[in-house]
Amino acid sequence: MRSIMTFQTSAGNYVLYEKGINNLKQKLGIPQNSTIVSVMSMQSYGYLEYITYDETDDSVFVGFLIYSTIQDRVASVLVKYI
Repeated sequence: MRSIMTFQTSAGNYVLYEKGINNLKQKLGIPQNSTIVSVMSMQSYGYLEYITYDETDDSVFVGFLIYSTIQDRVASVLVKYI
């Protein structure tokens, strides 16, 4: 799952890029009966990064707000669970 939206402001062109990941617990090797208590994105220089976690369907969406064109970006995510 991914989506891309571009928009223009008086300051220039921006791109909002969002990537969704299903079955987060399984992909990270977290036991299914565990509870994820914290999901945080690690900020990177030069762009805004955010993350949301949906507990109901165990999915996460990571987004970047980037000035101008999309470049290759790596999202670092910190997940804590009990």
